[in-house]
Amino acid sequence: MSSIQISAIEKAANEVNTQGYSFPLQLVDQHNVAELTNLLEGYGSGRKPMTSLQKRNPHILFQPFWDVVSHPNVLKIVDHILGPDAICFATSIIDKPADKTSHVAWHQDATYWGLGGRRAITIWLALTPSTAENGAVQVVPGRHNKLLDHETCRTAANMLGLNEVLSVSPDETRTVTMTLRPGEASVHDSLTVHGSDRNRSALNRVGFSMRFVSSAEHETGAMLGDLICSPVTGVDNTLAAHASAPDNQTPEQAKACHQESVRRLGKHLMQSKQTYHLTRTAETTW
Repeated sequence: MSSIQISAIEKAANEVNTQGYSFPLQLVDQHNVAELTNLLEGYGSGRKPMTSLQKRNPHILFQPFWDVVSHPNVLKIVDHILGPDAICFATSIIDKPADKTSHVAWHQDATYWGLGGRRAITIWLALTPSTAENGAVQVVPGRHNKLLDHETCRTAANMLGLNEVLSVSPDETRTVTMTLRPGEASVHDSLTVHGSDRNRSALNRVGFSMRFVSSAEHETGAMLGDLICSPVTGVDNTLAAHASAPDNQTPEQAKACHQESVRRLGKHLMQSKQTYHLTRTAETTW
């Protein structure tokens, strides 16, 4: 990967802090994009395509995805926005099928993340072109300082794993479409309102999403429980030892670590969803 200019990183950090998002950032070169997309299409001697399970936290299972998460380009961006104690607590491959009804409803990432007030960001790396036609991510400018009300979406085509949606839709005339070329990335804050339309093109839209959270005062464990996470800057905290690079493990160990990470993340998000709605109900009936 080529190194990102510090001026571009500072610009991105300032935009995320003021308007809630920034794009595009040239994150990886075409060789890296090809390596990741080839893995998606087939891995190992049998050239098996990645399963839906493997697309959750793939950085714990496949070294090329780990290398992207832990690359200096990514670490610099994270450090400028969240500080030196940030960690990556989840990643995912997001496929949006061609000419389907699948879409992402308007939401804030932090809704069910159980962040405990800590800042978090998503870095979204395009592995295929991401355009208005194929359903690129759209954002509403302006960084919110609190969670907005969400509810369960009534549309089955919503791609969000916990099926959330803003209770009141934003003014779509104000939205910005974050178009990206393969290898470019966008960054948005966990409180930024965003979503995406369906893919109206003839080709799939694919991205690699990386989630980072500040571990301010080393209290991240209280927020993430016993999740398996990966360190960003190598800070000496208890979570840093909970994940190891895939190449430092046997295939069996990496597989077991990956499956456990997905299980714990799913459990954490479901608990966070329940807590969110209990809290919102209490606020509503106060």
